[in-house]
Amino acid sequence: MLRFDRLAFEEGGEAPHLCFEQAWMPEPNHLEAFLEICPGWRFPKVLPPTYPQVALAELHSKILANRAFPFNPMGIVHVSNQIQVHRPIAISNNQALDVQVELTNWQPHRRGRVFDIRTELVHEGAKVWESVATALVMQDKKSSTSSSKSVPTALEPGDDRIHLSEDLGRRYARVAGDYNPIHQRAWMAKPFGFKRAIIHGMWTLGWALHEPASRQEPGPLACTGYFKRPVSLPGEIWRKITTREEGGFDIQVFNVGSPKVSLELSLSV
Repeated sequence: MLRFDRLAFEEGGEAPHLCFEQAWMPEPNHLEAFLEICPGWRFPKVLPPTYPQVALAELHSKILANRAFPFNPMGIVHVSNQIQVHRPIAISNNQALDVQVELTNWQPHRRGRVFDIRTELVHEGAKVWESVATALVMQDKKSSTSSSKSVPTALEPGDDRIHLSEDLGRRYARVAGDYNPIHQRAWMAKPFGFKRAIIHGMWTLGWALHEPASRQEPGPLACTGYFKRPVSLPGEIWRKITTREEGGFDIQVFNVGSPKVSLELSLSV
């Protein structure tokens, strides 16, 4: 990751075309470790919606580590994530899936630059799973200016809450393979504008999604999550789940004591 021969970025230039493909077979032991640290999924023989993206982190890292990717990946922030399950993937199939990971949608942002990493899984010629992870390269690390608007009162936390230990980011990194310093320790996160280490966005998304997504038998689903504010470590978060009349859920995750949403998630099943 910390390479010094990256190609220079030219303002207004096109994104580098980076695309990698490989065959992939889920590993039961790794899935078990993932579900242990990111709980809530009720079907251990079927991949939870978030798992392929976590398990394929090495391919995503190949994009960020490539010489043609012009920025240092350290400190990159997860902005949003879309996941679509076209067909549930059973862990017992013993058949490899074809994976394609691609860098797309290179765009300027007020804090730097955003880009998408698109991941697709294909089995026997049919697409079974796909995701679009949007990330921000922060070139302006200054905190946003304070607002004079009144701050809403924090909602009373429900019972659906969880305590996050100070070492959760390090333990999750050992499973997910994402050792971004903003998730490791406070002193490592501070140079990137964070007072404390923050938990990985995919951990928060998994915790928010796994339980409501598995209230019925696995099937097609789609979800979109927006990471509004970081979740600091250590900390405590709670989850508000609203059932839609037309089916599916709207899910919000809050830091306990804060009125502001950390993760906003829509789930269609």
